[in-house]
Parts: sequence; C-alpha cells; structure tokens
Amino acid sequence: MRRPAIFVIDMLNDCFGHTELQRVRPSLCSSINALTAMARANGHPVIWVRQEFEPDLSDAMLDMKSKNIHMFIKGTAGPLILDELDRADADLEVVKKRFSMFFQTGLDALLRQLGTDQVILAGVNTHACIRMAAI
Repeated sequence: MRRPAIFVIDMLNDCFGHTELQRVRPSLCSSINALTAMARANGHPVIWVRQEFEPDLSDAMLDMKSKNIHMFIKGTAGPLILDELDRADADLEVVKKRFSMFFQTGLDALLRQLGTDQVILAGVNTHACIRMAAI
C-alpha cells in the first residue's frame, strides 16, 4: 500500500512578485487547497516547505550573498506561506536553506518516521526547488 506525503514547496510571498505568477496565483492556490484537503481527508500528511534566511545572509546561498539578494528574510513577510492557502494544525513544516528540501533539514528521518514511500510535489520554482526535490 502506498503511503504518500504531499509537499507544498515555496508558495511564499517573496516568490509571487513576478507578474506571471501573480496572474496564476488564484488558480494555483485553489488547486493546492483542493489537493491538500483531499490528502488530509485520506490521512496523508501535508508538509509545507519554505525558505528562510537571516537578515545578514549568513546562512544564505553563495549566489545570494555575492549579489546581495535579500529575499526570504526572517522576520519579514517574504518567507511566509501565502495567506490564501489553507493550513491545518496537523500539517508539518520544513524550513530549508538551499534549493533541496532534503539538504540538512532532517526530512529524510521525518519521512521514515511517517512511513512515507511516495511524495507528491506542488508549488513554484519548478526549475530549481521542485526539481531538486524530485531527483
């Protein structure tokens, strides 16, 4: 029997400054809300993955440091999950510091604890963060 977990990756305020993403934001959020509701109704864990860095970028990626890119900064609205997404108290959250949600997050141990043998990915930044989660 499959034991999937649903991962919602980078549905964050700072990710939606781009005009194209703003255009699809309502339908994307609606689809993710439907997916997560269905997962919860079937007893599958929902895990929200977000990125967050210190204001001084001490824990940020090298490219962010060298270009002085201040996105996903702790204490701002940037790294927070979009308000229109429905979250439940039983949902889990992973904070990552790199494109991969597995890099130094303890996620592998969590998946083993949950008995997860299948992942379902949703979110944005498919060229980077979702791709790194899939491979």
